[in-house]
Amino acid sequence: MKSSGYVMRAKKIDALEALTDLRKGMSNAEIMGKYNLSYVGLKSLYRQLQEVMVDLQVPEFPAVTKQKQVSAREVLKDIQAGYSPDFLREKYKLSSSGLKSLYMQLEKAGLINNHSGRQLRVNELAEDIRKGMLEPDLMERYNLTLVELKWVLNSLIISKFLEPEEIAFLEFARPQSDDNPLQTRFPVERFEICEVDNPKLTGEVQYLRGNQICVEGMFTRKGETKSVFLRCASLRSRQLSFDVKCEWVISGMLANFRIVHIAPAVMRDLIRFTAALTKVFCEENDEFLTEGFDYFDITDVTELNPQ
Repeated sequence: MKSSGYVMRAKKIDALEALTDLRKGMSNAEIMGKYNLSYVGLKSLYRQLQEVMVDLQVPEFPAVTKQKQVSAREVLKDIQAGYSPDFLREKYKLSSSGLKSLYMQLEKAGLINNHSGRQLRVNELAEDIRKGMLEPDLMERYNLTLVELKWVLNSLIISKFLEPEEIAFLEFARPQSDDNPLQTRFPVERFEICEVDNPKLTGEVQYLRGNQICVEGMFTRKGETKSVFLRCASLRSRQLSFDVKCEWVISGMLANFRIVHIAPAVMRDLIRFTAALTKVFCEENDEFLTEGFDYFDITDVTELNPQ
C-alpha cells in the first residue's frame, strides 16, 4: 500500500510510518525526537492524521449555495470543531450571504439548531460579551447550553453583530481561528479524567484547549459519549463532572474529547481550576508562558463550595 506524506516546515513525514509508531505505543516525546518536531509540529502532525482518520457520522448530502455544492458532512465537521466563519468562507469559497444561506439550510435539515426556537435578546447578549461576560454567565443568563452558545456566537459573527476580536477572550465557546488560536493548557500536576459510571476507568489528561481535552490511557471509540469527572490531588474530594464526546482516537488509547454538555456552575469552577493548575503554551513563540500569567491561588480551587 502506498503511503501518503505531509509537508511540515520543510519536513516530509510518512503518515503510515507515523501511525505505525503511535500504534506501537511511542510517547509524544519519542515521536518528537524521531521526527525532529517541536510541540507545534507534533500538534500539526496529529491534526493531519486526524483528518485522515475521522469520519463524522452524519448523512452525506450536498448543500447547494449559489451554484456551489458543498459537502454537508464536511461543513458540519468544521462547525463542530469550532472553526470561525472567516475560515468557513475561505475554505468553501463562499460570500457572507452564501455562508448565511448554508447555515439556514443546515438548520432547516435539522443538523444544527438555533436554540430550539427560543427568542434571544441578541443586542443585549452582544453587549454583555463586550463587557467581558464569560461563558457560564452567558449560559445562565440566556438559558443556553454550551453547544447552543457556540452556535449563537457563530451566528452573531456571521451577521456582523460582533467582530471576531470581540470574543477573543472566550475559550470554551468561541470559534477556532488560525489568526487567534485557542490557548493550549498543560497540567502542572498529574490529574485524571474518570468515567462517572466506573471511576476505575481512567485516563491522564495531556492538555486542554478550549472545550477540548486530550487524554491518554482511556479506552474509547470515535463518536462515543461519556459522563466523566476530573480528579487530582489539589481538588481533594471535589468532582468537576460533565459529558464529553470522542472526536478522534489513535490506537484506542490517545483520544481527543469535546465537552458537549456542562453545567454553568461546573464550567465556572473548571475555568478557575485550569487557571490554577495548568501552564499555557504559546504557539507563536513555541514556548511556555512562564511570566506575566496571573494564576489564581490554589485555595481558590480547593475550597470551592459544591453546588
